[in-house]
This record gives sequence, C-alpha cells and structure tokens, in this order.
Amino acid sequence: MNVALAFQFFGVADAIDLLKDKHPDLQDCEGSMKLCRRVKALITAMNSRTPMNTLRPDNEMWKNIESFLHFLREWESKAKKEINKYEFITDQTCYGLKVSLQGALEICRFLAKDCNFKYLMTARLNQDNLERFFGMMRNCCGSNDYPDSALFIQMHKLVSTYSLVKPQKGSNISGGEIIDILLKIKDIQNIDERQQQCNAQIGTILDKGLNTDILPDAAKIMEDHDYFKYSTSDYVTAYVAGFVARKGNRFARLLQINKK
Repeated sequence: MNVALAFQFFGVADAIDLLKDKHPDLQDCEGSMKLCRRVKALITAMNSRTPMNTLRPDNEMWKNIESFLHFLREWESKAKKEINKYEFITDQTCYGLKVSLQGALEICRFLAKDCNFKYLMTARLNQDNLERFFGMMRNCCGSNDYPDSALFIQMHKLVSTYSLVKPQKGSNISGGEIIDILLKIKDIQNIDERQQQCNAQIGTILDKGLNTDILPDAAKIMEDHDYFKYSTSDYVTAYVAGFVARKGNRFARLLQINKK
C-alpha cells in the first residue's frame, strides 16, 4: 500500500464538489465529501512536520482530532445497532484509531502543561525507528528469521559495539585505533582490575615466549603507551563465522559461473 497515494485519495472532495452537478453518479454526494474533508483534516493534524500545522491545546488541529473522535464514537454506536445495520470498520481498526488519537491529545497536553513545550509535531509520533531497529536486528541474525531472546541480546551487543568501533567513511583511522581510544588499561579506574589486565598481558607474553627480555619494563610500557593486544570475544567470532557462511554460497555460485 502506498500511503502517500492513499492520503491523496481523501483530497478529492473539492473536485467532487465541482462536478456533482455535471455527472449523474455524483448526485447526493454531500456525505462522501464531508467524510473526505474530515479525514483530510485529520491527516493534516496527525502528520504535522512544520510549526504551521503543529498540535497545540485547543488550536484548529486539536479541534479536528477531537471532532473526528466524536464522529468515530457516534458512527460506532449507530452502526452496531441491529436496527440500522450500517457498514463499519473492524473493531481492531476502531480501537487503534481511538488509542492513537486520544494518545496524541494526552501527549500534547502533558508536554504543553508539564514540560513547557510550545507545540507538538505529530509526525514524530511514530514507531518507524523501532521497526527499523528490529528489522536490523533480524537481518543480523542471518538465516534465522525467528531469533530468541538470548540471540537478540547477543546481536544487540554486537551491533552496539560495531557502531562504536566502525570508522566513519573517509576517515584516516582504523577500527583498532578506535578501540584503543575507547578503552585503555590506564583508563580503568579500579586498581585491582587494572592489575588483572596487566597480569593478563604479561601472561600472554609468557605463553608465547616472545619478548621476554622486556618483562621488567612491561608494566611501564603498557602504562605509558598502551602497546598491548586485545582478544576477540567468542560472540564476535561466531558472528563473523555466520556472516561468512551466509555469504559463502553466493561467492561459490559466482565461482562456478566463472568456470563455466
């Protein structure tokens, strides 16, 4: 569904008004014109992006929302009577409209009264960012379209870390340098934790048997220059392995096509 085109549909009231006397199918169309204008006014009030059409207590946009809520309740009460048998929207749609419209009024009243807001741009009252976030999390899970809570938490931590260490486009630094900037041993405030980190680095040098001659000065070197190695967690390894496995099939097919 194209929302922009759907919104344009309710702007035909003026055209109907011009042609109602020239076309026989447009006779007795005052009700349709009134509904289109009512819905168009509601769309304008609930999609304000500039200070011109913003929502303020008791302004024109506020009255349009209240008018539509009153119209919706009246329509529902009359349509659900067995005598009338009028057409009506589904109960879920009606309930959602009531919650959204009444919620917008309550939020605007709270912001204006308790937070000293001058107005509210109602276009900001949406869940696009939340849907984009969940879509990004599901995309990070690879072929698993139904991640559980544990996997979701892991992906969230990985993406949060990735957003910190990923260099900006066109920058002249690497991801490793950003990690060094974000966390260094001398930045750790807890003395015991700092000592544990230093001991871990010395243990790594001993295990590899390299540069053992600098052990007496190892602590001083790490304190002054932060020349130490950082390890990759199992979560990062699993994420990279899953990404390679996911993309491997595509590369394999390309190689087969090239050979043919």
